[in-house]
Amino acid sequence: EAMVDFKVPRSIAPCEEPYRLHYFCDSSGKAFDATVYVQAIHDHTQVNLLCSKVKIIPLNMVGKISMPRSELQGAKLAVSMKNMINEALPNPPEEEYFWTDSENVLAWIHKPPEDFKVFVSNRVKFIIENSPPTQWSHVRGTDNPADLPSRGCTPQELLKGKTREKWLHGPAWLQLDKSAWPRYKESSQEPPD
Repeated sequence: EAMVDFKVPRSIAPCEEPYRLHYFCDSSGKAFDATVYVQAIHDHTQVNLLCSKVKIIPLNMVGKISMPRSELQGAKLAVSMKNMINEALPNPPEEEYFWTDSENVLAWIHKPPEDFKVFVSNRVKFIIENSPPTQWSHVRGTDNPADLPSRGCTPQELLKGKTREKWLHGPAWLQLDKSAWPRYKESSQEPPD
């Protein structure tokens, strides 16, 4: 196939205008990832991909780590990226938001870490020490751009219509007022351990 010029407008320097950062995380059970978008708040809202990181689950662990725990790994990766990005930025974002399609992750981070066994407890503790649970919300799987790299997506697939838009600019509702964004509703279901 012919090469296609594919550019990602991700510069946020010098960040003189107010901006927000949005961290999306996901897992497929074979890989987990975090994808970050910068939302510039000018006369009109502009959202662009800033960076993404994927971690492959080692073959000897595939099928041995539960999907909820794998999703928790994605959430921890998002928070780790937040710490790295904030160190590199010349001035901090106005606001930061974390998005996951895992209700288990949301339930875990809204409970004390000591309620869980070591694997979950350590990750929940790290997450809530570096991102208040109030920054976390649920996003539908179909709106979660982190779903693309976690499931495996070729460059050719990323260049197609709606997939390209979602990958480069996040879900369409990020262009709207905050009142139109998804809201976290606490589940009555107990998270697994």
